[in-house]
Amino acid sequence: MGEKKFLKLFVGMGRSITKVLGPALSVFALFIIGGITYTYFTVISPTYKSNWEWIPLTAIGVSFLFGILFNYLMCIFTKPGYTSDLPREELDDNYQLQQSLNDPENNSQHKIWCKKCQLPKPKRAHHCSVCQKCVLRMDHHCPWVSNCVGFANYRYFVLFLVYVCLGTLFFSIVSFASFIQAIKIEYKVPPIHQLLFSTGTNNVNLPEYAQQIPENGEKIPFQFNATQRNYLIMSFMSSVSVFVSIG
Repeated sequence: MGEKKFLKLFVGMGRSITKVLGPALSVFALFIIGGITYTYFTVISPTYKSNWEWIPLTAIGVSFLFGILFNYLMCIFTKPGYTSDLPREELDDNYQLQQSLNDPENNSQHKIWCKKCQLPKPKRAHHCSVCQKCVLRMDHHCPWVSNCVGFANYRYFVLFLVYVCLGTLFFSIVSFASFIQAIKIEYKVPPIHQLLFSTGTNNVNLPEYAQQIPENGEKIPFQFNATQRNYLIMSFMSSVSVFVSIG
């Protein structure tokens, strides 16, 4: 009896955590998308040699970005298809049809009636313990979209994953050369006495004063400052991680 109470308490805590974390994870996902987009336009875009290179690549990237944001937001704000939203007459007709098809000797009454919702449960509908509703053709409850994935928003969820894979692959390819260049750069900060006395002022802009020193001594076509370097490395690693986890 004690084990059942503990399990029930543990499951209840998991539901509450999932419900609270859902909006936070959605905001975090948008933050990652925004960070990678910002890095592309401020760090990767200036490395293109001409407009003939910049225009088509940027157009491809923006199209992937639009597909990601549109399908992600649609997946969040589109109801997955709750049985409680269907007309009661339709549910009753479906319930009577399933009753007539069930074998009386087979105990399948629980499959066509939800005790928690107190409503008929159509075939392939499942009760979500987080949403506390039955969802038509429920796939799963996704905390990253803070919503169930079901009949009405399943296509948006699949398209979102497809565009995320394409978008992260695109960014990883166009930023790879810059990423390799960035990790080879060392930032040398001058001694403190030079910072204080050589310029005649105590206010020195460190990012502009810092020197980039490539290991092989080659000329760097685009000069990254320390902030841009950090953005690039974090965005590249995030993009590759998302692509590997989804793809």
